[in-house]
Amino acid sequence: MGLSWVCSHPRLTSYASGLLISLVTLLVLWLSSDGDAYDEATVNLEVSAQLRVVGPGHPLTATVGQDVVLPCHLSPQRDARSLEVRWIRDHISETVHHYRNAEDLYKEQIEAYAGRTELVRDGLSAGSLDLRISGLRPSDDGQYICIVKDGDASDEATVNLEVSAQLRVVGPGQPVTATVGQDVVLPCHLSPQRDARSLEVTWIRDKFSETVHHYRNGEDLYKEQIEAYAGRTELVRDGLSAGSVDLRIKGLRPSDDGQYICIVKDGDASDEATVNLEVPAQLTVVGPDQPVTATVGQDVVLPCHLSPQHDARSLEVTWIRDKFSETVHHYRNAEDLYKEQIGAYAGRTELVRDGLSAGSLDLRIMGLRPSDDGQYICIVKDGDASDEATVNLEVSATGADPHLSLGGYEAGGVRVLCRSDGWYPLPQLLWRDARGQHLPSVSQTHSQDQEGFFEIGGAVIVTGSVEGPLSCVVRNSRLQQERESSLHIAAPIFHNAQPWKVALAVVLVLLAVSIGLGVYLFQKQVQKDRRLAELAAEREEKNVTLERQSARLKEQAAELVRKDTELEEQAAEMAQKEKRLVELKAELEEKNARLEKQSARLKDLTEKLVRKNKERKEQAAELVELKAEREEKNARLELQSARLQELATELGECPSLPQMKAFGFYQWAF
Repeated sequence: MGLSWVCSHPRLTSYASGLLISLVTLLVLWLSSDGDAYDEATVNLEVSAQLRVVGPGHPLTATVGQDVVLPCHLSPQRDARSLEVRWIRDHISETVHHYRNAEDLYKEQIEAYAGRTELVRDGLSAGSLDLRISGLRPSDDGQYICIVKDGDASDEATVNLEVSAQLRVVGPGQPVTATVGQDVVLPCHLSPQRDARSLEVTWIRDKFSETVHHYRNGEDLYKEQIEAYAGRTELVRDGLSAGSVDLRIKGLRPSDDGQYICIVKDGDASDEATVNLEVPAQLTVVGPDQPVTATVGQDVVLPCHLSPQHDARSLEVTWIRDKFSETVHHYRNAEDLYKEQIGAYAGRTELVRDGLSAGSLDLRIMGLRPSDDGQYICIVKDGDASDEATVNLEVSATGADPHLSLGGYEAGGVRVLCRSDGWYPLPQLLWRDARGQHLPSVSQTHSQDQEGFFEIGGAVIVTGSVEGPLSCVVRNSRLQQERESSLHIAAPIFHNAQPWKVALAVVLVLLAVSIGLGVYLFQKQVQKDRRLAELAAEREEKNVTLERQSARLKEQAAELVRKDTELEEQAAEMAQKEKRLVELKAELEEKNARLEKQSARLKDLTEKLVRKNKERKEQAAELVELKAEREEKNARLELQSARLQELATELGECPSLPQMKAFGFYQWAF
């Protein structure tokens, strides 16, 4: 029947009109006062329908070295292949993995996760955003955030990862045993096995922290190791990817015996293991079993070596004479210390370098002298360990032929003299008759000259019973060499009845002996003159060399003076430049201070402008929102006003909207 029927019945008019007007009033009040609630409900409805990311409800637990998958998915499920997915570490926003436009952006991830992460692609089409991390480290422990963006919409979920097992380093259960000179590998590994190439590995000696080997960032830092291990260590790279951090030491020495500590660091986490190395064989130096023999003037090599063989270039080697510790040669730190040797060996010794790497410590002595004869001791030191070996050098020299002469009558016979020089060591002097029988000497003398050569002399009394030539033999027992001279004494010399014949014979013999002696002395004098001429020529040559060296030294001294002058001038120029630099530095500092002040002012102004612009934008946005709300409300009011006007027209007696506003809507309605 409509509202017109209601208004046409007097009994129902007042009741229906009041009820209808009350309902309309309530509708208008709800539209005018509860618009904000309507808007809020609409917003909540829109948000509830936005992107939603869900993580696990509990922390994930894994051990070091394992691979782990951090779960994350969309709710409700939908295809995530076209979305942007970023995994970060806590709220510092360190990127662990970034996926966008169906690609993994590995360049953006932090170095600690390089090559260890991947987004599990199998589940992307079903809304799964799981992240796999390979080879867990203690530093991976903590909170991860999975952020998903789809245009302007985004959401995130948190995943807590607990890495329960800490870094663990394991060494061998037994000591490692090796001998001097060998190469040895000290074992050490991670448990459980994991890639150790990115870790820091340090091998040290006992608790004094002497660095034996240091590995970091994929490099061996040889500059940090102590000198005793220089060039002798290497980290075995083949096993690093499987968690092996073994150390190889080459050419073991007695000083290498002891405790080693393998320290592994991964960020703040670290652990260590101990390896005991036993080098049972001490440093052993071996010399020859037999004496070394050589002749005066030759060069000789005194043999000495390590047993077992190993590199001796870094050891200290000292050759001394007997127990008086007179230094013949000293070698240390790969250098020959000639200043420490005694004068008698100056310029005549050298350590044979060719064999050092194989453990040979041979000493060469040049231009042997009689005084070089004797015992030598080869002493080798390696840290606190040392050993020595003895070498006996036997120097020999063969002298001149013996010289025979008659000394006169004695004891019913004739005294015959024999003399020879230039021998070393002291030789034997023997007398033999024509049948080879030895004759006893009545006397024997010897002396030694300044160069160490021996001269020996002897006498024998020959009677008439001795027939044939008389021989004098001088023998070197070391060389088994001898010199021999003979003298024939005529029988008339022994006839006492004819003294004039005897005297004549003696005179003739003496004359012959004198002539021979004169020839011998003349030859010896010629040899001495020749030697003196050679020495004079050598001295002249040395003088010329010294003059050249002196001239060269003078030139070098002049050059040094010139360079000193240039250096002084350069120093003066440098001083002026430094002064100028100080002035420029002061000017720059002053300008920097001004620039900093201006920069601070500009920064303040910029911040103020930014704040004002932000406030203006916010105000403009608010004004736009308020304007939109006002227009929307006005539109609603106009609609409601038109509807009320229609209702009032149908009711007939019902008041119009202006009447309600004029007389008070609530009072009129009730």
